[in-house]
Amino acid sequence: MTGPEPGAHGTVALLRAAFTLAWRASRWLLAARAGTALIGGLAPVAVAWLTKMLLDHLVGAGTDAEVLAVVLALAAAGLVGALMPSAGEFIDAELSRRTQLAGREQLFRAIGGFGGLGRFEDPDFQDRLQVAVSGGPATPAQVTANGLAIAQSTVTIAGFVAALAHRLSTVRDADTIAVLSGGVVTELGDHATLLVAGGIYAGLYTRQASGYAEELRPPTGG
Repeated sequence: MTGPEPGAHGTVALLRAAFTLAWRASRWLLAARAGTALIGGLAPVAVAWLTKMLLDHLVGAGTDAEVLAVVLALAAAGLVGALMPSAGEFIDAELSRRTQLAGREQLFRAIGGFGGLGRFEDPDFQDRLQVAVSGGPATPAQVTANGLAIAQSTVTIAGFVAALAHRLSTVRDADTIAVLSGGVVTELGDHATLLVAGGIYAGLYTRQASGYAEELRPPTGG
């Protein structure tokens, strides 16, 4: 990898070089690591979505089969989300090892193309060669891992935004009022409909309104 360039172009070039080297080292490991990052990013979104579905089934009197299916899916999503970090660390370690080997092989191949020993008598070249071979704060493997971590966080945020937007788009009965009596929904409708029905809600509302009317009535002189 060449020296870093200033600005965003240097960052993009650094990421491109790191991912290119990782792809040459082991395309299957890089694909597997990208898969774990994608699954790890979507797992929290799936857990939140399934939790909302479970609450909907419990409140909406879903069948036992539906509740069991959601519970099993929620457990599976939680298990996958818990295993992804360990799988990612294992793949990172192996990918880092192969990337370092590929980088050194590419470097030694380039050095082998030099004619004579004059280049190696240059102390600046020797210092750059030592830095290239030894590990540093921004090795290709670390740059690749950081890039995938940023991608995973981006997937999580985008997933939550998409899930929230979908849930908000499906809201149809935000003004619906449910009246429970003995653990059973006895009245369901909006404010005007329940007042006309003259049931429990209408009685409670009338009683509450009359109580406030007494409190707000100005005192009479005595």
